[in-house]
This record gives sequence, C-alpha cells and structure tokens, in this order.
Amino acid sequence: MPGRRATRGNTNAKTKGKAATRKQRAARFTTFAEQLAFFEKLFIGGFEGERFTLEERGPSGVKGKGGYKTAAIAMAQQELSPARFQSASAEELFESAKRVLSATNIVFPIEGPIPFGTIAEPDRPATVKALEHLLHGPGDLGPRLERFAGAINLKDKSGQGKQVTWPLATLFPGLYDPDHHVCVKPTSFAEEAATLELVAAASQPVTAAGYQQFLAVAKETQERLLAAGHRPRDLMDVYTFIWRTHSEKPGSAPPLT
Repeated sequence: MPGRRATRGNTNAKTKGKAATRKQRAARFTTFAEQLAFFEKLFIGGFEGERFTLEERGPSGVKGKGGYKTAAIAMAQQELSPARFQSASAEELFESAKRVLSATNIVFPIEGPIPFGTIAEPDRPATVKALEHLLHGPGDLGPRLERFAGAINLKDKSGQGKQVTWPLATLFPGLYDPDHHVCVKPTSFAEEAATLELVAAASQPVTAAGYQQFLAVAKETQERLLAAGHRPRDLMDVYTFIWRTHSEKPGSAPPLT
C-alpha cells in the first residue's frame, strides 16, 4: 500500500510556514513490515492475544495498575456522557474528568492529572464547559480540540501557565469515542508517520491541522494492520500499537508471569 501524505486541513500561511520548517522525525522502523514483525514478537497472538489483553486492554470491567483501556473507555462513556453533562454539577463533572485522566497511563501525571487536578475552583466551570464542547459540540473534532487546549488554564508548580499537551487534549475524545478519535503521543506518531511516508511534526502545538496529521497516521496504520490480517478493535488499539512498538527496546518481549 503506497504511503499518503496526511492532509493539513485549513490553516493560515503563518502556520504553514512554521510547519514547513519543522524537521521531520526519523523513522525507527525502515518499513511497516519490520514494525509489524516487532509487534508480533512482542504480543504473541496480536490484539486478541493473552499478553495484549493482560497488559493493555484488560478484561471488561477490570481496572489494572497499568491502566486498562477497556475499563477506562467504559468509565469515560458513562461519566462524560451528554446526559451526565445535563444532570451533574460542574464540580461533579470536574471530578469525573480527573478520574478519567487517571484511569490509564496514557497521560503522564506531571502533564495531566497533577496540573489538571490543581485547576483553581473559579476556573473549573469553564473547564467543564470546554470539555463538554470538546466531546459533544458540533462539527469536526479538530477545531474543538484546538479550542479546548486554549481554554484550559493549567499551571505548573511555580504557578506559571502550562501548555496543554497532545496526550492530555486527545485523551478525552480518544477514550469517549475510540472508533473515530485517537489519543496522540506526538513523538511516536511522528516517527510512525516517517515509516508510512506521511507528514506529522512532533513539536507542534495542539491545533486542528495538527490533529488531522496525527489522525491520518492512525488511520493509515489501522488500514495496514487490517490488510495484514490483524484485528485492532478501534483506534485505541492502533494508538497502543504505535506507542508500544516505538517505546519498547528492540528485541524486548518479556515472558508472561
């Protein structure tokens, strides 16, 4: 399957100019076949195998130390549903968002659960409204994602403003609707793009155009996995394929215990 360039969507000339000067990440894997072989060695049986289930998805309803995705998806869909945004208070919904953020190991504590949990109380209703629009607003996700990233008032330990990262911004839609949206680790996704001969810059702010790049990488990866006979359940499995193959050391495949 020939590589396709990810679409950039609508973006202004200044953004295009900056994107053009960004250096493309080098590919960790020379070919997708090489990456797939590494995945198959790491996870015997693929997405439906015992290792993948025990380490990543988890049995339905079971919460694990590693942050099982199946349970986290169920939590997000229950606690951040349209009906709950209509019935629960802003503080209740803020607590739900904190639980969802901490339900997996996708977002590192220092970039997600910790600063999100310290959002000042006066800013929490606006945070909840931004989250509601992100998950349930009209139109494409990209512009809603960009708006969400700009609306959240995160601060670091010293009280200085802290930028919303790609994992934090994309976690909520990635868990709530994993059939259509994907969690993003920008460095791994940029390296995946290089393997697939697509374009996706690792060092870029959360924007609608950037999300279109990363989503194109995920969908192309999904298509190639399906063509190779694998059966990822959704884009969460595709995220895990990209993340684990890029984060594991070459040759690593520890035995099940």
